[in-house]
Amino acid sequence: MPVEADASVWRALLNACRLHSATNLAGTIFEKLVELEPMNAGNYVLISNLYAAVGLWMEVREIRTRLREKGLERPPGIPSDLPELATEARRILEAAAGATAFQ
Repeated sequence: MPVEADASVWRALLNACRLHSATNLAGTIFEKLVELEPMNAGNYVLISNLYAAVGLWMEVREIRTRLREKGLERPPGIPSDLPELATEARRILEAAAGATAFQ
């Protein structure tokens, strides 16, 4: 039974590229991810980290510029491959920030 790959499959492939320093495939995979999830900052961070690990600093700058141009940011320390954890962590952080605002 053929199944169409969703964003999590493409993200896993991009992560495999990171593990194997396969920058030749990473760009194509990243563009597919952007097509599926244009506002997921974690995808941008993942490829940026891949490029940084192999010293492709111009590509890092390009990806981070695209991230900023889209107005995206990701709270530090939240894994990009666990969206439900990221959502829960964001809720907790926002609740904590709101609680301290009234103290």
